[in-house]
Amino acid sequence: MRENSASQLGTWAFIGLWAALATVLVSDINRFLWPVSEKYVDHIGAGGADLLPSFNSARALLDGQSPYHYEHKWPRVPHSANYGGFLYQYPPTHALVYVPLVWFTHGNFGLAARVHFYLSLLAIAAVAVALVELTGAALTLSRDLRRALVPMIAVVIALNPGSQLGFERGQSDVFTAALCWGAVACFQRRRFALAAFLGVASGLLKGYGVPFGAGLALLGLRRDAWRATLLGAAFALLVLLAPVARYLPDAVGAYGTRAEMFWSSWNNQSIYNLVYTFSPPSAAWGRKLAIGASGLVTVLSWWRAHRALARGTEQESAIALGLFTCSSLIFILTFSLNSLVYNTALVLPGGLFLVLVQSSLSSGAPAWRTHALGLLLAASAFGLFAMSALRVVGRSAAFDPPLHAIAQLVLLAVIAALCVSPLRRTEPRAERRRVTSRKPSAR
Repeated sequence: MRENSASQLGTWAFIGLWAALATVLVSDINRFLWPVSEKYVDHIGAGGADLLPSFNSARALLDGQSPYHYEHKWPRVPHSANYGGFLYQYPPTHALVYVPLVWFTHGNFGLAARVHFYLSLLAIAAVAVALVELTGAALTLSRDLRRALVPMIAVVIALNPGSQLGFERGQSDVFTAALCWGAVACFQRRRFALAAFLGVASGLLKGYGVPFGAGLALLGLRRDAWRATLLGAAFALLVLLAPVARYLPDAVGAYGTRAEMFWSSWNNQSIYNLVYTFSPPSAAWGRKLAIGASGLVTVLSWWRAHRALARGTEQESAIALGLFTCSSLIFILTFSLNSLVYNTALVLPGGLFLVLVQSSLSSGAPAWRTHALGLLLAASAFGLFAMSALRVVGRSAAFDPPLHAIAQLVLLAVIAALCVSPLRRTEPRAERRRVTSRKPSAR
């Protein structure tokens, strides 16, 4: 008889999931402790502060103006910032995708902010579905367990303090996360054209998905998939980049200003800020070291995915694709001096994926390795979802190291160890026992 679905997840998977769920619940509920106040973000007033530049730049596109240099013909609530002579910092595609929102709301920013909030919730649901789809390919999960995991994962991600800050400010990182994890789930199901489209789109929004999209496209250039991959990538470039390609020089100039921004705060979960918290003079070389290490892990994980797709099982391929997705997104975040907490939407699914599939990751390994892996992933789940150990219990202090940055380093170490281990068959243990039991009776 096959093992039930719960046993396929493994004990440590449930420990890691509950560590994440308990962390976000306590972090969210402690706002009601005396004195009643918001414990995570400074009071800003009306929400959508980060949505407004994209909204106004989309207005400029509709008005035939540059999204980076335009004259205001509409009220500004509040006014848009000016960054080194540019009114916008993100790639032009990011402004382009907000054009339908401007059109739908007839330029009503308050309505647009509300619509954006609900779209963000839908994006989180899409991330949860994609994550469970990928996990289901790596493990033997019943349909009922898959349906139960989707809302649990969505709630865990939505209650994350970084996600909540993204909701309040109108950030789009959760959309990039949905594109990346949706792309890898589609790739696993051999929907190569859609996977390539989503992968390229993830890189065109804010640039976070560039290493991931490029790597996924290279994985798709195989005998049975290269036509669909090229078609999906070309369509993404045609629809999302070509209409605004003339603004790319301005985008490059605006990025230079954004790349130099830095402030040390618990909201800044960058590895640069992690090193800066302990030793400001060491922050620059620490960041360079992190970039080199995460880049190496990304290359290793891509090669592992390439090998798994060439001669592995469906389970091996799903796990390898998840490792590559997680490491490539951590890699791009290591470049940032300011990786604010809403960026965590990119890596949270990767951390949860490793938590869920760790029974396969440690298949055939000694017991001590299994428990060590479980402890590391449970600790990383706490770091990813707590952000600040002090703020979980409603307190703050001057010395507050960014836990998410620490969790990123733990995940990189785990992924590196998994990438250099040999490929193993990962069919359920019950199946192996059943095959073995038939051998003595063979004639």
